[in-house]
Amino acid sequence: MAFSEIDAFYNELGLRIKTQRLALNITQEALAQELELTRASIINLENGRHKPSIYQIVLIAKYFNIDYTMLVPMPSELVVEKEKKTVPDLSNMVSDQEEIDSPSKQAILDFLSSVKNK
Repeated sequence: MAFSEIDAFYNELGLRIKTQRLALNITQEALAQELELTRASIINLENGRHKPSIYQIVLIAKYFNIDYTMLVPMPSELVVEKEKKTVPDLSNMVSDQEEIDSPSKQAILDFLSSVKNK
């Protein structure tokens, strides 16, 4: 499964919340009580698994006494891992074909090599 821009957004949001919480020396439990959530929900929030509502983000920012925009990452700030596309090695399949003449085999192998290296 590819790591999407949405995943990157919530991971960065969680990291910013955790960083701010730690900078203010606020426990996960205290933040959970303020938001009427469980500590497990805060852990999931900080790890990007819980996707808070805008309202929750505003409440968190208010509790931290900061503007909510300090918590919300912009798309240009996100690091998204691109799904690595792999090309299977088909050279053995081509080499084993007796029906294909040598120049054709070599042309196919050259093509496969050029595709794999992109």
